[in-house]
Amino acid sequence: FEILHPHNRATFTGNNASCVLKIDSAHGSLLLTGDIEKEAEQSLLQLSANKLKADVLVVPHHGSKTSSTLEFIRQVDPKYAFFPVGYRNRFGFPKQDILLRYESRGIETRTTYQSGAISVKFRKNALTMSEYRKQNQRLWHQ
Repeated sequence: FEILHPHNRATFTGNNASCVLKIDSAHGSLLLTGDIEKEAEQSLLQLSANKLKADVLVVPHHGSKTSSTLEFIRQVDPKYAFFPVGYRNRFGFPKQDILLRYESRGIETRTTYQSGAISVKFRKNALTMSEYRKQNQRLWHQ
């Protein structure tokens, strides 16, 4: 576990003061980005670029237009991108062009409003993922 942001010498407020946590294991990695926006992404690219690569990315700021710069996505280079968003949220997250920005790079995406809770396990030969709503469907959902 390593906190990559905010940096000790950086002063950020609001969304950009969100904690960014990198979790590394022998079999995979996860980057949790909170609500960071472009300014914090740029800071991470300048100060921690070599630590950003991750198998799974929890997308910054729910997939808003104020985050997920192409440079940041390229550096993280995830296999999976999870968008933590509520169904029909008032902000319209994730924004369609941001979702497409990930998908156009071949990154598999999931949204929590469709999947429910998403669980990831890193195994020796593979990453396994479970989605609450798929595992707990009611008869009337089939």
